[in-house]
Amino acid sequence: MAEDNMNRGLGRAEREEARNEAERLRNTAGHPVAIFSLENKVIRQLMNEVRRAPDQDIAAALQALGALREHYDKKRDLIYPMLDADYHIPGPSLAMWPEDDRIRRELKKAAKAAGEGAAMADGEAVMALLEAIDAMICREEEVLFPLCVQFFSEEDWLAIRRDLDRYDNSLTGPLTPYSRAPHKEGCEGQDDRKETAVRSTTSVDDDEVVLPSGHMSRRHMEAMLQTIPVELTFVDETDTNRYFSKGNTGFRRSLSALDRNVYTCHVPASLPAVRRIIESFRSGERDFVEIWLEKKGEPLYVRYIAVRDEDGNYLGTLECVQTMRFARDHFLKDVDNSTLHR
Repeated sequence: MAEDNMNRGLGRAEREEARNEAERLRNTAGHPVAIFSLENKVIRQLMNEVRRAPDQDIAAALQALGALREHYDKKRDLIYPMLDADYHIPGPSLAMWPEDDRIRRELKKAAKAAGEGAAMADGEAVMALLEAIDAMICREEEVLFPLCVQFFSEEDWLAIRRDLDRYDNSLTGPLTPYSRAPHKEGCEGQDDRKETAVRSTTSVDDDEVVLPSGHMSRRHMEAMLQTIPVELTFVDETDTNRYFSKGNTGFRRSLSALDRNVYTCHVPASLPAVRRIIESFRSGERDFVEIWLEKKGEPLYVRYIAVRDEDGNYLGTLECVQTMRFARDHFLKDVDNSTLHR
């Protein structure tokens, strides 16, 4: 049923043509389809290492297989939202994204259990997990990539390829550059729209920006925003992603998400919470929401703030993410010093 949803609107001949084109792109150096397919090949090799590993090495093999998370991150950020937001094909987001997350959780749990020496019921849990990973690879190769080929323009692929360089590519090593394919007839309007969107997010000029409390060039403003020790993301009153600053807190943002509905860029399980926060800001019920969490050992403080004009009208939501390692280290140092002087 999920595959039917993903293939809606496609005839048998069209699906077969898309599969043939996907096969061609798998052999096109540097193309995103070739990169994703190569990652799947490496993931299968890591799965074989798990199958062959003796009991004492199973934990290390499962840890190595955990590298698949980067492959899933790329699908989550670059593939699913584009199909959903730009082409109104929600099937992959609804059917495959939750399964990706389930596999992540089960793999993490299995690696932890193996590392602690816990019994794995004669390996049944691990074998079931490997079967799920293999099934996901088959769905990608047979359904997802041909579906993308059917709908994505060359500008879409170029945008995805550009963003792939922002990710950990440890599965494949350095990525091969990709050159634009010959222009396809009938796609001029869509390609021009995409190219303009890409240029608008990467171009730089020094037009003066005049504000009530001062003025500066756009170049200075961009440098100032990137210097602030907080990652900023702004979603406007139409729930559209408009801006994010670079940072090192572990929250990856892709340029492809700009000008896209914010709800297409979140894990399905988190959507109700995101909607509640934004709607509470829109209604005036709340002005901010605070969250404390830890990501890859880094303590983070996340603050969502309602952005309003001087008349109190809702203009959007600002997300501020700040690492709190400096505060933790400072207070732990004070605790250590006070202990020494007792």
